[in-house]
Amino acid sequence: RLAEQVERRQGAERALRLAYRAMEQAEEAIEVVTADGVVVFSNGAAARLRAEAVPPESRQRWEALFERPPDWWRETWARLRAERTVEISLRVRRRQETVPVVASLVHLAVDGEEHCIATVRDVRERLRAESTERLASLGTLAAGVAHEINNPLAYVLGNLGYVKESLEAPAFGQ
Repeated sequence: RLAEQVERRQGAERALRLAYRAMEQAEEAIEVVTADGVVVFSNGAAARLRAEAVPPESRQRWEALFERPPDWWRETWARLRAERTVEISLRVRRRQETVPVVASLVHLAVDGEEHCIATVRDVRERLRAESTERLASLGTLAAGVAHEINNPLAYVLGNLGYVKESLEAPAFGQ
């Protein structure tokens, strides 16, 4: 019986180490945040996204990482508790800039404590691609409008040329 308990405990510890390593190695930023907004886990991708290391022992306030008003986390937490999952757009504060991100929040209750698992994705490249696509669409629209204006304009100019020639030509019978 004791051997079984030791074996189960070792298996649970291995699973915990595996889960920790998987979260730490993930390409997306992953953070675990308490109900009162304190970061208790932040993986390497989250530190790279912010361009600075924020170890969990720092007990940093999650809302301080973003450009949001002071009551933002309280309101977001209430929404998260009600909906269980929330996706929001944010801007991460960095030393020299802010970075647009999308955060997927999931409510988690374990052993009577509530937490939020936040997966944060940098969306700069997606926004650049969308902007490029919008500019290309605008260029196509402008070319189409120019073409549509050019056809009747050519007709009007042709007729004006004909009228001008008609007015300049000597009249028959004079």
